Amino acid sequence: MKCESRKLFQQLGPFRDTQVMVEWVRQLAPVPDATFFLLRAFLEDQERRQREEAAEAVLEFNHKKWRSWMRLLFGRTKIIRLGSIAFRHLALERWSDVHELYRQATQNRTQAAYHRLQIALKMFRYTIENLSPARHEQWGAELRKLQDLQGEIPDLDVLW
Repeated sequence: MKCESRKLFQQLGPFRDTQVMVEWVRQLAPVPDATFFLLRAFLEDQERRQREEAAEAVLEFNHKKWRSWMRLLFGRTKIIRLGSIAFRHLALERWSDVHELYRQATQNRTQAAYHRLQIALKMFRYTIENLSPARHEQWGAELRKLQDLQGEIPDLDVLW
């Protein structure tokens, strides 16, 4: 599953990066000038090409195989109650990952360290969202805000 989805997301990544850059260019240019218009035109052209490539990647993605995996996993997970000790343990593991990667990122301050932290934080939020509805109700909005703020670091780095 990871390999199949990785292929798709590698094709979608540059498209998303360009969309993020377009948005940041709009936000960071209070008064549009010649540089703004050149950069925006370049990014919009790149976005059009990447949108076509992304559409092709989605069409090539093996939807049939993915649906069969979803059925298999649903059959396995429906025997475990949402919010159960097994899911809480998984959430605690994800939180431990976030905590350790946060420590590393604040020490190293590298793009790679912040990216690993961003992925771990996303995994923790998705774990809470999908497997612990009560916790998601309590923490969901704050986790989303934290993830968005942390995601701005690599976004601005990509723009730079």
